[in-house]
Amino acid sequence: MTIIRRPAPFVLVSSGHGTMIANIEGMELEALGCADRSLRKFKPQLLIEWIKSDKQALARVLDGYGYRVYEVGINLLALHVTDESNSQITIT
Repeated sequence: MTIIRRPAPFVLVSSGHGTMIANIEGMELEALGCADRSLRKFKPQLLIEWIKSDKQALARVLDGYGYRVYEVGINLLALHVTDESNSQITIT
């Protein structure tokens, strides 16, 4: 796994599936807008803390990119509809 640090407080974690983890203190919607090209091209798995953001707005934006969104505590796990990991998700 490779961790690439960007200007704080954004951290991009790259793995076999391509994963982006953002803990950016309420700037999640702006970050998604800046990541537009990467989201469309690479369709990474996303883990986004929503506690300081509008959860419904985040879900709508992610849906627009073709993501399925799962609530995991204070985080949203977003997997593109083409991601095979969706079949392994169980909601309890």
